[in-house]
Amino acid sequence: MTIHATEDDVAVLQALLDELRQERERERRQLEGVIDDLRNRLDSVDEERRNTLRQLTALLTDRRATPEANDAPPPAKRRWRLWGRG
Repeated sequence: MTIHATEDDVAVLQALLDELRQERERERRQLEGVIDDLRNRLDSVDEERRNTLRQLTALLTDRRATPEANDAPPPAKRRWRLWGRG
C-alpha cells in the first residue's frame, strides 16, 4: 500500500502537528505551575506544623519546669455533709 501525499497535505499535517506541540507545551507549563504551587503550599504547611510543635513543646517544658505546681499541697477536702447537722 502506497500513500501519496501532496505538498498541501503535508503542509496541513505539519500545521496540525505544530498546533499539537504548542498545546502540549502549554499544558506542560500549566502542570509545572500547579506542581510548584502545591510544593509551596506543602512547604508552608510543614513550616506551620513545625512552629506549632515548637510552641507546644515550649509550653509543656514550661509546665514541667515550674516547681510551684509540683510542690503545692493538694486542695483540702470539703465535708459538705456535716453542715446541715447540729
